[in-house]
Amino acid sequence: MGWKKNYLYWVGVGVVLLLGGCSYKTSTDNIYLTIKTPKYRLSDQGFLNISPNQKELIIYKEFTPYKITIGKREICESGKCLSKGAFLKKVGLSDYPPETLDLILEGKPLPFLPSPEGNSTTFIQKNSRFYYQVTKTKIFFRDKKERVLISLRKLSPPRGKE
Repeated sequence: MGWKKNYLYWVGVGVVLLLGGCSYKTSTDNIYLTIKTPKYRLSDQGFLNISPNQKELIIYKEFTPYKITIGKREICESGKCLSKGAFLKKVGLSDYPPETLDLILEGKPLPFLPSPEGNSTTFIQKNSRFYYQVTKTKIFFRDKKERVLISLRKLSPPRGKE
């Protein structure tokens, strides 16, 4: 009888390790997103899901879900995938490094701008052309020269889900 308990114990430990090791931390935020460039416009409410390997934007345009998935090397827009460089060119952001959209959605500092003023979660980066601000509830990026605006506002969670 003792070996059965031992066996069941080790099987249980193995299952916990297997399932725990395969799970990834993801975050989902209810957002209001605006992306405006001379070639592209998107502005509506939706969700931003961030996991280690990808970011997924689901925006509701006129009550129809519109999905943008940002992977390590490509960006898919409603099922049609392009390399990051090709997508940025399509939307009028070809002057920026491929990881720019990832960094903005994650609220991380942009390497092509001056050092951030503030701390790691709330900061401003700016120069004569760019203004980039990250707070707990808002991310704002503006390029005066190329007339680019990216704004992401985190909306409050539904009541009872806090």
